[in-house]
Amino acid sequence: MRAHLGYFLLLSLLLIAVVRGQRRKPPRPTPPQRRPAPQPEPQEPTDFPPPILGPPSIFEDCPKECYCPSDFPSTLYCDRRNLRKIPIIPPRAHYLYLQNNYIDEVTEEAFKNATGLKWVNMDNNRIKKVDRQVFEKLQNLLFLYMDKNNLQEVPSFLPPNLEQLRLSRNQISKIPAGVFNKLENLAMLDLHHNKLSDSDLGKNIFKGLKNLVQLNLAHNILRKMPQHVPHNIYQLFLDRNNIEDIPKDYFKEFPNLTFVRLNYNQLTDKGVPKRIFNISTLLDLHLAHNKLNSVPIFNSKLEQLYLNHNNIESSGSEAPYRVINGMEGQGVHIVCEYSTALRPPTLACCKLTSEHTCEPTVSGSAHVTGSKVGLSVYLGHLSERDSGEYWCGIWTLEGSLNITYIAERILLRVLKAGIPSGVPREHAPPVNLTAESAPEQNRTETVIDDITYAVLTLHSPASPAEGSYANMQPRESSDQPHPQTEDVEYSSIVF
Repeated sequence: MRAHLGYFLLLSLLLIAVVRGQRRKPPRPTPPQRRPAPQPEPQEPTDFPPPILGPPSIFEDCPKECYCPSDFPSTLYCDRRNLRKIPIIPPRAHYLYLQNNYIDEVTEEAFKNATGLKWVNMDNNRIKKVDRQVFEKLQNLLFLYMDKNNLQEVPSFLPPNLEQLRLSRNQISKIPAGVFNKLENLAMLDLHHNKLSDSDLGKNIFKGLKNLVQLNLAHNILRKMPQHVPHNIYQLFLDRNNIEDIPKDYFKEFPNLTFVRLNYNQLTDKGVPKRIFNISTLLDLHLAHNKLNSVPIFNSKLEQLYLNHNNIESSGSEAPYRVINGMEGQGVHIVCEYSTALRPPTLACCKLTSEHTCEPTVSGSAHVTGSKVGLSVYLGHLSERDSGEYWCGIWTLEGSLNITYIAERILLRVLKAGIPSGVPREHAPPVNLTAESAPEQNRTETVIDDITYAVLTLHSPASPAEGSYANMQPRESSDQPHPQTEDVEYSSIVF
């Protein structure tokens, strides 16, 4: 009996212990925790994505981060690989693509064996530093592209055989003395979109550039035309600076100058000598977005002239009216004349429509008489639809057509039973010029035949009177007379 009682007590104690162990203890109060201090934004290069490895290569010396195609053994594609530094370049490489990475330094170690390089593209990186003599040993390098980086000065010790040096869209505000002295083969120097000022372009900065073709200093902070520019250049780009004037004889020493770009500056009539652009070699001249009030004189060989967004007048409603009468079923000549001081690259005549577009006329012929340059246009088989307003001017055709210089407005009245049609009487002056008053076809001056409507090269800001013109298509005509005349060279006419 006592044994059973002992077992019962032992079992009871075990059950009580189990029950007590299963009871949950109330949670102890935890002291309030302080929020961790905010961490600073991750700094480069910690926020760069990991490098992308290239595919397996048959070349043992191919850097693992690059692609070395077997069919182009002299080419290394290391672009868009998220690289922080330049890998060791093998000696067989002639063409190296490193653009669109995160490289911030060009080290001599990476190029110590790459003496055969001819082409290096390092555009769109973060390059701030270039080792002192990294390029000097690359004697075969011809093309060096370092656009869109963080350079603050032009790299020194450049290879002597370099032909193109592109350093646009950096932070360059310094050109070390003598950096170009040995670059006799350099044809292109692109420094646009940097921070160069007048004081950064010293007397001997461009010394040694004997074969330079293009100098691009656009989008800097120049206030004056750069001095001591190599006289042999063909193309000079100075857009988007703060240039206010041009010295009188500035272009006198440039025998090969063909392209000049001065858009987006502060040029005024006072700061631009009237005949400064009268250069026989000049083919393309950009003067848009300045403060000019008149068209400068330029040579007849000029092919492209851009003057949009200036303050040039003598256009639109300010141009004089002239009235020409023609008989229905017959023909009439429309003659537009311009001063030779303008020397427009091309001449034009078009008809203003109800949609305020300007449709080109049929083919015509150009003539030069004394101080006048003219365009003669013949309209045959006149009908009532030919009545209306015609504009003689100079324009450009780039998408929509913007009349830029309207030398004359002509009202053509097609007569039927003595009643003119389509004449805006509220504007028509009391002038009555008949078709017979047009110049005779037997004129003695030189004539150029078969001129189509102009491809305009002279721009000016659009105004309500000028409007926007589109859908220009030449009208066909089989009635155009072709006078027997002598052909002469007139490069500004489009045949």
